[in-house]
Amino acid sequence: MSRVFFANLRTVLPLVAFATYAVDAQEPLDQWRVRQQKIKRVVDNVGPCVVAIEGGCGVIISEHGHVLTVSHVTGAAGRRVNVQLADGTSVMGTTLGINRNLDISALKLDEDRQWPYLKVPELSLPRRATDDDAKPKVHLTATQLDASEPQTQQPPDSSLEPGTWCLAFGYPLSFKRGQPAAVRLGRVQSVDAKQIVTSAVIMGGDSGGPLVDLDGRLIGISSRVKSEIDANLHVPIHVYRDQWDQLLAGVVVEKIEQDGDSSDEPKRPWLGIFGDTDESRVRVRQVQAGSPADKAGLKPEDVIVSFGGADVAMFSEVIKRLQSLRPGDTVTFQVNRYGTIVNLSATLGLKP
Repeated sequence: MSRVFFANLRTVLPLVAFATYAVDAQEPLDQWRVRQQKIKRVVDNVGPCVVAIEGGCGVIISEHGHVLTVSHVTGAAGRRVNVQLADGTSVMGTTLGINRNLDISALKLDEDRQWPYLKVPELSLPRRATDDDAKPKVHLTATQLDASEPQTQQPPDSSLEPGTWCLAFGYPLSFKRGQPAAVRLGRVQSVDAKQIVTSAVIMGGDSGGPLVDLDGRLIGISSRVKSEIDANLHVPIHVYRDQWDQLLAGVVVEKIEQDGDSSDEPKRPWLGIFGDTDESRVRVRQVQAGSPADKAGLKPEDVIVSFGGADVAMFSEVIKRLQSLRPGDTVTFQVNRYGTIVNLSATLGLKP
């Protein structure tokens, strides 16, 4: 059975910590020693490039301060954001283009200095982004984009196969700020043109963090997680390469419902929380601004005691019960807020 591995970048990474992660009894111990050395090198090299953005993460991919992240972290093009570096200091940046259909985005840090960065081959990087560059120049829907000039689609990385070891870096909301990112070890479960699924656990706050292999290559950017602990979704790096010119140009691609959509896929309800299971307690880690949960008065660090009239002890139980509801339904829940029981109710929205 898989176990979650967390590491602080300032911590020496003992062999035993990695050996607890689904070690194959047939695998020689010396192979784990070699793997440990690789992991240590990757952590040392990648860690300084990982940044915390308001509500998420990113990774610096040029010496001049270009950062890759996801669209649900940046929110909009041309927005000013505070970015916290691995050493705890903060700088300002401006978001560039976004593509909500693919959940990708980029931003440029203000200071034009030699930043630590993780190189991504085949990205054409200007030396600096001017104020004019940071403004969105085109505002398209996903349908309009498809109707515009043809887009070259690069195939998934052929060397990335199920079973490949990988490391996910990020700043989960429960993680203390002002120190380097947390690191999770896992394996690739599946790869296709639009997503990589891994067992490298991500949670609320990790969106936009880098996913790298044990050679230190950037292979993806963390996007979201399903209810299962081994179903963590990442955007493949080739998607960013394919859309890079548009991101730099400030193009905004919206994800929209098609007119007359007759899809049989059910509309997913939206509550707007990120959480996890903390010692048999369902703890809220983040509440999205303007979400049904926010309007209901739910707050970060609340412990959900019951949801929809039933006691819950795992965050996956909340997800499962939420999936049985529809947008427009009202759900009641009870939370423990620092020892005080609070009863709340929320009208579910449509998942963005």
